[in-house]
Amino acid sequence: MLIRIGLLGAAMGMIPFLVGMLYTGKQKEGEESVLKNWCSGFVACFALFQILAIPCTFLKRSLSLLAALYLLALLALSVASLIINRRRIADMVRSFPAAARGASFAAVFALLVILFQMFVYARYTHVDDDDAFYVATAQTAVQTDSIFRVNPYTGGKYKSFPSRYVLSPFPIFIAVLSKFSGVHAAMLAHTVLPLVLLPLAYAVLFITGRELFAGDRKKTAFFVLFAAVIQMYCFSTTHTQGTVMLLRIWQGKAVLASVLLPFAFYMGLRLTQEKWQPRDWVLTVHLMLACCMVSSMGIMLGAIMLGIFGITLALCRRQLKKPCGLLLCCIPNLLFAAIYLLGF
Repeated sequence: MLIRIGLLGAAMGMIPFLVGMLYTGKQKEGEESVLKNWCSGFVACFALFQILAIPCTFLKRSLSLLAALYLLALLALSVASLIINRRRIADMVRSFPAAARGASFAAVFALLVILFQMFVYARYTHVDDDDAFYVATAQTAVQTDSIFRVNPYTGGKYKSFPSRYVLSPFPIFIAVLSKFSGVHAAMLAHTVLPLVLLPLAYAVLFITGRELFAGDRKKTAFFVLFAAVIQMYCFSTTHTQGTVMLLRIWQGKAVLASVLLPFAFYMGLRLTQEKWQPRDWVLTVHLMLACCMVSSMGIMLGAIMLGIFGITLALCRRQLKKPCGLLLCCIPNLLFAAIYLLGF
């Protein structure tokens, strides 16, 4: 089992990194970032799953077919990236020792705090009532080889698709990972995924800090350290970002709050700081698809985030082209919202 978990963890580290390099493109000297590629790749992987899962769900295909299609697509993208970006990867490997030696005290301390949080996830268990549906749905999909066909509460077949969840198939994403690895969905959700998603959340904060502080590594390290410490003192309610991030990040709505909405803020920073590249439009569309995939709240909240940046640009800088582009990026959100409201 440990070997399976290790292989899955390695895959969730390497595959998104390779896929992300297709979206970030060759960066200017000093701007290349392993974490930026990894974060972008996860957004792309979530979006790809949404594109494949929705048709398979409504066509009532098996989970095995969805898993096979998803695996083939990821492998194809990874191989293509490996071929296209082989020189970039070699340059990153060569520059890594120098970057590690230049790490500040704040960066080391931030890493220790994050590792402590990961240890708590791996060592201890948080029991959440929502798992009665989310994790049970994932394991039910694995056991029945179906997608939203069987009610996890009763074991009986649904008379119709569960409208609140079917357009945001994050539990099915967990089921596909379970199908790949052979790891039980409950173990995958409570132990394995947090060890990937928690560093992913902090990686988004790191690249955001780089944008906020113009590439200053020391200030960025203090920013991440401050955020990591603050998160541990956020349990004022069960719905703060720190709570969902450190107690139940395996749930889709927690991924939305901890990873994807902060990534939308990062993209907005790039847009307002005139660092936008043509391929960022593609990544932004995929970000909206990813928001839709993880949670039904993401269907609207992702679009709202982009809308805020669009309105800011229109009012403060008298720009219309970019706000119109952001509106077009929200087409997936509008489409899924229409499907939900009109019924299916």
